[in-house]
Order: sequence, then structure tokens, then C-alpha cells
Amino acid sequence: MRNVVLKDVSPGKSAAEVGYWTASPARGRGVAPRALDAVTDPAFDTFAAARLPP
Repeated sequence: MRNVVLKDVSPGKSAAEVGYWTASPARGRGVAPRALDAVTDPAFDTFAAARLPP
């Protein structure tokens, strides 16, 4: 994995955006899904009170 980001998260907003890109050697190895889980799982926990839906 090269980069993963969670952005446009704000209280009361019902959506956010995740962006990522992988280096060639990481492609096809399940790196991106694991990285997305690592970012989104805590985000849903953290922003649940702000009504960010899973």
C-alpha cells in the first residue's frame, strides 16, 4: 500500500470519502481492502455519534 486517506468527515454529514492507491508490488495481494478496513472501522466507531452510517 502506498497511501490511504479518509476525508470530508464532519459532524452531521452523512457521508465521507476514502481514497487510496497501491504500489505495483502490493496489487492483487489484499493490501487495499485491509488498509480500507484499518481506516473505516475506527472511523465508523469514532463518528457514530455524528451519524456517519456504516
